[in-house]
Amino acid sequence: MCRAAASVSRQLSRQPDQIRDIKAYLRQTFKRLVLNELEKENGHRDKLKHAENEPAAEYLFGHHEEDLDRKILTQQIIWEMDERAREVFELLAAGHSFEEIAVMLGQPANAIRSRFSKQFKKIRKKLRS
Repeated sequence: MCRAAASVSRQLSRQPDQIRDIKAYLRQTFKRLVLNELEKENGHRDKLKHAENEPAAEYLFGHHEEDLDRKILTQQIIWEMDERAREVFELLAAGHSFEEIAVMLGQPANAIRSRFSKQFKKIRKKLRS
């Protein structure tokens, strides 16, 4: 939050007439900083940038300001995934079906779907508490 406040203060001193609602501006700046940190920690920035261009992943990676919360939540979910679930998630985001992923990984599609679903339910439960 301190970094967001410092950034907003710098921007306010440079262009005082550009910021009309300082609370909203600070909130958005903070959200962007949180998202950037989560992306760094996840180490998947390049993969996610590539996935953003896939039509099947548009609902996860929208480019509108109101989607910032969804992007943060997506990064939190990715952070909580184990390596296997993360790999499946990235393939799904790239537009592959579970059947295609099964061929790639050499495992039955229903087993991959089941493990991914269980992992996702576990993460959902953890994030809700």
